[in-house]
Amino acid sequence: MLVFLRYSIKKRIDNGMIYGVHKENIIQNVEFLAKNSDAYRLQKQDLSQIDSNLVYQAHGNIIDKKQHIFIIIGESFAQWPLLDEYANLQLGENVRAIMQKDNATYTHNFMPNGAFTPMAVNAIICGLSDVNIYPNHQYESYKQVYATSFAPQIKKLGYKTQFWYAGFSGWERIKDFALAQGFDEFHCASDYQYPSGNVWGCDDEFIFDKLKQEVAQNDEPTVYVILSVSNHAPYSVDLAKAGFPKEEVRAKLPADVQNNEDLLNKLGHYWYTDKVIGNFVEDIETTYPKENLFVITGDHADRTNIEAKPTLFNRYTVPCIIYG
Repeated sequence: MLVFLRYSIKKRIDNGMIYGVHKENIIQNVEFLAKNSDAYRLQKQDLSQIDSNLVYQAHGNIIDKKQHIFIIIGESFAQWPLLDEYANLQLGENVRAIMQKDNATYTHNFMPNGAFTPMAVNAIICGLSDVNIYPNHQYESYKQVYATSFAPQIKKLGYKTQFWYAGFSGWERIKDFALAQGFDEFHCASDYQYPSGNVWGCDDEFIFDKLKQEVAQNDEPTVYVILSVSNHAPYSVDLAKAGFPKEEVRAKLPADVQNNEDLLNKLGHYWYTDKVIGNFVEDIETTYPKENLFVITGDHADRTNIEAKPTLFNRYTVPCIIYG
């Protein structure tokens, strides 16, 4: 079965086959979208050019330029532990506290770009939605920068771009892909010594510690994209050392899952991710008040729930918080 799936994916990649999408209709579809959006009124480019129709001018207030912008993508950082109905578990207290501040905005209605981390990373790096063909596997992605790519647009606003990953540079060619699509720098667990981690990389706290050192010596306006790894199997963080209140959480769980040690371990790793993110935001904000902007989200959900049959909303949504 696995061999068949690999063959099928390889065939689709080679032939540009996407179910429901016909290559001969792409220009026609792009023209339709452009003519029916605000972007059409803002541009006079030839509608036969795909790139020109991907341009969109954002509406809204123009804020003061921040020194640094941190886009934090928590591994498997689902939204449901942040919802009021699960607040008593106290798994996401740090991020919940950020959400509730006056200078934060938060939407419940936010979906990941796909079911797995590569789809989320691809979308953030190159701006392309998931259509079952990974851009990071495509030869063209290493020949030119896509018009939708994130880093070149940020550079036009006067920012450097850095990608920070708690894992290793070879995973999904993440380093090569980020640099090929315009990021100025890439940093990951491969670059540093760290006291604890697993097959995926270092424990998240250590990459955030390295990032804080970088921020301390960086005077240039920079956008940092940060991807964590610890909230993922094999779930190896020393939670007792980190301070996870396991028995308190156990007592608040539904009776039918209170003795599920595997579930408790997974919930503890969510708690750890929340703690690391919260500590980082607090440290940066304390050291550099009013100079920074934070965006906090998750790459995907659908890995851990306490119900056997969660609602679709609870199962799949991720948070989107903008704070600063």
